Amino acid sequence: MNENDTILLVEDDENDVALVTRAFKLTGLSNPLQVAENGERAIAYLSGEGQFSDRYKYPLPMLVIMDIKMPLRTGFEVLEWMRSDKTIRELPVVMLSSSSHQTDMDKAHQLGATAFLTKPVNFKDLQRVYKTVVDYWNLVKHHH
Repeated sequence: MNENDTILLVEDDENDVALVTRAFKLTGLSNPLQVAENGERAIAYLSGEGQFSDRYKYPLPMLVIMDIKMPLRTGFEVLEWMRSDKTIRELPVVMLSSSSHQTDMDKAHQLGATAFLTKPVNFKDLQRVYKTVVDYWNLVKHHH
């Protein structure tokens, strides 16, 4: 795990991108935010394909925040792909859903999501999840 603190937001709805960005600002999070507009782009970004091969410009994130319902590939499909790729299998993923359906939550956890947030994103929730993830990574980093 490198010291990179970029966060990748995978979200096809511009309003929700604005929502999360605003939540970050309000919680005082200064992490660089990269946005992938859909699941296909997220996979390209995470595998460093094409324009994303420049890791200086598009660093591997320390955290992925991903919408479940997206065109082309759903958040679940991307998550499943991530968990089968050994280089990024360990990346924490927070799933975003506009519904708080138990089935969505269960599936997210089954596929290895780190956390689950319901939109609209509540600032306190985002802050709590973020803190949990950072603490978790610090623990992991220091134990290797």
